[in-house]
Amino acid sequence: MNLYKRKEFHEVMQVDNEWIILNLEDYTATTVNEVGNFCWNELATSHSSEEIVSKVKQQYDIDEDQIEKDIALFLANLHQCGLVENVG
Repeated sequence: MNLYKRKEFHEVMQVDNEWIILNLEDYTATTVNEVGNFCWNELATSHSSEEIVSKVKQQYDIDEDQIEKDIALFLANLHQCGLVENVG
């Protein structure tokens, strides 16, 4: 089971209904919506993708199949942007 955790060296700013995650090491910016921000906050501690799917399902009324696909893509994008790391 892969565990993910957000890396340090970032800042987050809210602009309207979006959050901008600034990677202070690579000087990049990634924009996320409300659900993305919820997931980002959960990644302050290590979680598997299954745990994040479960937490999103509890918090929001979204189809579980769609959540699983979206979380997999979300984590892959954050990893590609250097914002999260595999910790287990």
